[in-house]
Amino acid sequence: GAQRTAEGAEIAHARARLVTACKAAGILAIDTPYPFVSDLEGLEKDAAYAVQLGFDGKAVISPHHVHRVNQAFMPAPEKVNWAKRVMAAARRADEEGKGAVSLDGMMIDLPIIKRAERILLLADA
Repeated sequence: GAQRTAEGAEIAHARARLVTACKAAGILAIDTPYPFVSDLEGLEKDAAYAVQLGFDGKAVISPHHVHRVNQAFMPAPEKVNWAKRVMAAARRADEEGKGAVSLDGMMIDLPIIKRAERILLLADA
């Protein structure tokens, strides 16, 4: 019975639970489509929020949405550079026999390495 708004507060809980369940199950988490076909600015905000939540993609209901959603899920150049630096630091740590290393004051361990790998995979796609 929720009434969908552009902001999406009424489905925030469901979205968070869905992405968590999908990640736990090891399957792709695909977000709900943005229902306001002509509101492209709202779509961009909604897609950016889906990325922040950890979704892997987003359903679309209009061909006009495809490019904007794809753009939202592509990593920005600075994220790609960060991921490359993380992987280089991880390789150095491995060569030195260390389990973790620091980069820019942030501990680089397995979860961070996995995030960097995912960013690089997306960038190559």
